[in-house]
Amino acid sequence: MGIRYTSLLVRRRFISIGCVGAAVVVLSLLPIESQSPRQHNVSRTSSLGVLTQEHLSWGARYSFAEPIDAVSFRMPQNLQTAAVRGWTGSGWTGWEALAVETEFDPLLTESNLVMFPAGVRIVELQSPLALEMHPLTVAHDPPRYAVAARTPSVRPRILSRSEWGADDTFLVRGPDTSRSDVPSTGEDVVQQREANGTAVETPSQRIVDCEQAHRNYPQEFKPAKTVRTLPSGGALRWPQQYSKEVRILAVHHTAIAVHGDSRPAAERVRALYAYHANNRGWGDIGYHFVVDEDGQIYEGRAGGKGVVGGHAYCNNVGSIGIALLGNFELEQPTQKQVAALQWLLHSLAMTYDIDLASSVQFHGKAMPPIVGHGDLVSTTCPGFYMREVMTQVRRNVRVGDIDVRVSFPKLPKASLKKRAPSRGTARPAQRPPGVEGVSPMGTTFLQGHPGSQTLIALRYQAGDHATKSHEEVAKVDRTDGSTGVWQDIGGTFERVRDALVTSAPVPSRGTVLLRVKVQFPDVAGRSTLTIGSVTYVLETSGRPLRAPSARPASATGSSPIQERPALSTARTRPAKHPRSGGSATQAKSAADGPDVRIRLSVAGDDARLTAPAGTRIGRERLSAVQLELHRNGTVCTASQGGRTLARGIVRIEPPAGGIVSIDSGEKEARRFRGTIECRVIDRAMVLINELPLEQYLYGLAEEPDSEPYEKQRAFAIAARSYVMHYLNPDMRKFPGKPYDGSDDPAVFQAYGGVLLEERNPQWMRAVKSTRLTVLTVGGDILRAAYFSASDGKTRSPAEVGWPNFPHAEVFTKKADPWCSGQGRRGHGVGMSGCGAEGQANEGKTAEEILAYYYSGAMLKRLDEVR
Repeated sequence: MGIRYTSLLVRRRFISIGCVGAAVVVLSLLPIESQSPRQHNVSRTSSLGVLTQEHLSWGARYSFAEPIDAVSFRMPQNLQTAAVRGWTGSGWTGWEALAVETEFDPLLTESNLVMFPAGVRIVELQSPLALEMHPLTVAHDPPRYAVAARTPSVRPRILSRSEWGADDTFLVRGPDTSRSDVPSTGEDVVQQREANGTAVETPSQRIVDCEQAHRNYPQEFKPAKTVRTLPSGGALRWPQQYSKEVRILAVHHTAIAVHGDSRPAAERVRALYAYHANNRGWGDIGYHFVVDEDGQIYEGRAGGKGVVGGHAYCNNVGSIGIALLGNFELEQPTQKQVAALQWLLHSLAMTYDIDLASSVQFHGKAMPPIVGHGDLVSTTCPGFYMREVMTQVRRNVRVGDIDVRVSFPKLPKASLKKRAPSRGTARPAQRPPGVEGVSPMGTTFLQGHPGSQTLIALRYQAGDHATKSHEEVAKVDRTDGSTGVWQDIGGTFERVRDALVTSAPVPSRGTVLLRVKVQFPDVAGRSTLTIGSVTYVLETSGRPLRAPSARPASATGSSPIQERPALSTARTRPAKHPRSGGSATQAKSAADGPDVRIRLSVAGDDARLTAPAGTRIGRERLSAVQLELHRNGTVCTASQGGRTLARGIVRIEPPAGGIVSIDSGEKEARRFRGTIECRVIDRAMVLINELPLEQYLYGLAEEPDSEPYEKQRAFAIAARSYVMHYLNPDMRKFPGKPYDGSDDPAVFQAYGGVLLEERNPQWMRAVKSTRLTVLTVGGDILRAAYFSASDGKTRSPAEVGWPNFPHAEVFTKKADPWCSGQGRRGHGVGMSGCGAEGQANEGKTAEEILAYYYSGAMLKRLDEVR
């Protein structure tokens, strides 16, 4: 037995249901808020098994003659609020939010898969639009296998497709589809969007980036071979391509909670397979392997070693995808599951000859060979709990400790409720019976381009008294005045100024659904839209879809960090430093801020440099630069092939954009932007890197790409503020020295130059998104202290022995529950790394994180602090 696959098309005027084999589907309509399923069968069945139903509402409930186990929906990508629940026979399941998972493919139109904890005969769908339903009924045959052995002595025992019951007819029979992560032109994208039923518009940035990657790294996308037919002769729906080389092992979660689901894991794997193969139309499961909560491993994608999967958009060639059953935004993986994952990763690394001790280059980026899905594309996968232990997993696999347990992060229950909303965690809120108000249907985290529109829906419940027609039921407030809101009133969308209203009378304790259209703000950023007691977070990014319009005035609830009045002048320019030869440095953009001078760590009194053609040394411009620097008494000497080029204070100034490589005996030569200056200070050769502030920040190691993006943004602002504070001539970190800072994190900041830029492109994006932004207090740029981890509370400057600390009132002791149990690492003053990470994982923005740790400070751009 396989999986019976049916298609239920839900329309506003009728429903058509296609039946396969002996599966019979019966439809019934129930009142939206009845507490138990009372039958109102008014459907009729034709000889072809098609049922129709007139006058359906958004609150209709549909019943089936046989229980179904799971469901997904074909839905437009601009629909971001829809939900489904099922009747188990004894009660309703929780509401499950529906959303299109574009991290797998920007052209995808299939929602996430909803697995019910047990078979359900009645399903309630709530959506402001007509949707096509794809129910799944899973065969309940036991898997055809003996219990797999789990000893670490040899390769792991993996259940084959035939053993767990994969229906291989899916490989050759089913709906056609296309994927957008293959080379395509703009015309191809339009044709694909039309074929998939999505609106034709400017391709998403993800598609554009993918096409750019195809142009820049074509060999990484070229398969070694392609198989289009099975040995039996059937044409494959999804041709089996094979990677020339596997470099990346990517970890995922299925984002379907397993807690409370008593069915055998093999049944859930079969449902996942059918969902990928048929509901999404891929013709096979996208993952190469699946690991259940008991540590059992299942073979995924058919085709064997090196076959290309469909687990990470535009990153499938050259990678292997492993999915763990569970939703790790809500629940922790089991230790058995993690042990099996580590075992499998170790085995795959040996199979594909992957050096786990080294980073790999993948599409122009340096990254570890074992990554989470979110390291490849923007997504919360593999979920909070798995994401936070990936470093432990990498270490265990690398050293061969594959049975070592991991330690999951602990967060207070109160903070868990505030975590970042996602389709894996969002649920329509339920209001107590008889309590008047609105609740959302689906996620409250909305994403879109500037000026784009999306549809949402809310449920309004009347209180003990009836509500009149056109009576106000929910106030509307926007933090960005360019956010547009319209409500469907009698089939026509009317602009909303201050409140949503009812379009018809609502009886006492009755319920009605409110259909709303939202237009995203004109510019990128994060804002909120509050409707009644419901707050939506609007994440606006990408290209604008309309010209920005003048924003009307609106009352906002901005935090003090955004509302403080303009500040008085603060001195931010450094004291002038001596130059040699009087030559000009590289051309720089004012947008990159003032120059900073950083002392570089050097082993000994000798170094070898390589610089591009056109580099100036003293008054001489060289066509090729490979030279030696060494200390000669009290001066620095630069020589090339035995010829002395310069003595004294030697400045090596590459042309604009040039990179200088320094080899002073370390394992790997370091590369830097800007000018390199050689001096002798305290009888030691000293190298100083002089470059614009923003370019310096690119090369910091403060927050690598393994950290949440909003945490990176917060630390980018704090790090910039820290540097700028010490550029003030009255606040020098190293008074009397010809440099502003050091690359030694023990005394200043961890700085590694271009290598760290290449390893952490997300960090660079965080720096760019906060360009020239600093924390200020009373006209001064704040000395924004930060540290690694607290013991559950931060410290004031006085507590750690820092007398006369500037603006100590900002650094009062604060609760830091995100770090509880970790032990203090660092001085304890200001922002903690674990606290910033915990708040970022709760959905807090960088601005909110900074407002918490630096209370009373405000954000200003450097050009506003004169």
